[in-house]
Amino acid sequence: LAVGRAYFEKATFSNPMESGTIVDTIYAYCGNSTAETVLTQEIILHLGHLIRNEPQLFERLLTLRTWYFVQLLVGRISRESQLSMGDAYETLLSLAPHEILSRLHDVLQSFAAERKRLTNLENLRASGAAHLKAEPRITELSQVENWMQWRQEAGLIGHHSGRFYKDIWYMLQQSSGLVIGDRYDSANRLGSEQTLDTTAGERSFELRIDALLQDIQAPEYRQLNIEAIESLTWLFKQNPELRVENDIVLDVLIGHAVRIAWTSDHGYTHYNEQRSQAWDAFYHRSPRETEQDFIKAFRYLSCEGFE
Repeated sequence: LAVGRAYFEKATFSNPMESGTIVDTIYAYCGNSTAETVLTQEIILHLGHLIRNEPQLFERLLTLRTWYFVQLLVGRISRESQLSMGDAYETLLSLAPHEILSRLHDVLQSFAAERKRLTNLENLRASGAAHLKAEPRITELSQVENWMQWRQEAGLIGHHSGRFYKDIWYMLQQSSGLVIGDRYDSANRLGSEQTLDTTAGERSFELRIDALLQDIQAPEYRQLNIEAIESLTWLFKQNPELRVENDIVLDVLIGHAVRIAWTSDHGYTHYNEQRSQAWDAFYHRSPRETEQDFIKAFRYLSCEGFE
């Protein structure tokens, strides 16, 4: 059993634990909000009830990840009610425990189909992506021994290129929107409509982007978001005919980039059980390497595929 949005060995239980230990771990790794910690506890209790009464629902599931089940539930609500992911998450939090149990049971009954639907929900509806031009943006790198340490330091400083904000503004004219940070928080969305009310160099637009980036707590992940944005804006600049009809969610793009990098280097077996190692390895990749991974992830999400 694994708890939390990210993948940490200390947040994974492989043996029975005291209730206090479990609760302490939930608060340590599911601390985005009190509601999320309570929801995590509910999911665990529901899973315990279901695995006792209908163990066949859990065949071939090696690790039960509470946050992944939350994602599946949110995706289902989003489809059924035509809601954004943020609004669907708020709807999930408003449901009574018995309603969540019922929905969780339905998800487990059609687990393979639900996984596929969630993947489809993440896909980008892109036109002009069949023959993307993707010339490398980074041609030279300084000598850095530890890229993880570099990202921690760079993320604290928050230094951007001179055109960073303007490039985002122009990218929004070719897409529906950009979600920076927690994708289940509607406030984290930069919509293309903002280009109608602002100019490319407007200070209020720059401050809005900075606020979203600063809300990302881990400096190394904040820096990874900056690198992903720079890779995307460079890609869009090279392909003016490219259009994306739905929102580009950085959390999703980066997650797929991590998977692509890891499976390319280590093969496709048991990736879900190796996510913690995959993320650690990704933080140690150079910006030149991660740029290529971000472009591959964009191709994958826009249904062009990378294999």
